[in-house]
Amino acid sequence: MAIRYEHTQPGYVTLGAVGGAALVLAGTFLRKAAAAKFFPGMLLLGAAGSVFSSLTILVTDDELLARFGPGVPVKRVKLADVQSVEPVRNPWYYGWGIRLTPRGMLYNVSGFDAVEVRMRSGKVFRLGTDEPDRLVEAIEEAKAAAA
Repeated sequence: MAIRYEHTQPGYVTLGAVGGAALVLAGTFLRKAAAAKFFPGMLLLGAAGSVFSSLTILVTDDELLARFGPGVPVKRVKLADVQSVEPVRNPWYYGWGIRLTPRGMLYNVSGFDAVEVRMRSGKVFRLGTDEPDRLVEAIEEAKAAAA
């Protein structure tokens, strides 16, 4: 299974938000009485920062795969099941992370550009990327080669 496309987008928005919240919580550690209360929050922020620190998208000969931060696959589909792909721009209120939007599930760590993937089953999802045109091209080339 050859990799036709692989790109990792850093999650600048997520890292900035998590970093800012961590600084606020770190300020509470200066008051020893409050430190124990905020320690679980610091652990949770660290975990969220790690998971959503980046989004890697791969296109192989027969699959499209997206995985966050440490490499946990969150979306994996067979290219044969993909009906169409197109570059899109998400409105700001769709946000970042993994979320349900009016246009289907969104997997995004930063920015507003994405690729909308329409499946033969009718399901639709979006993958956030800072290279939407290259990703669309890679998916279409892999589908054409398989046909």
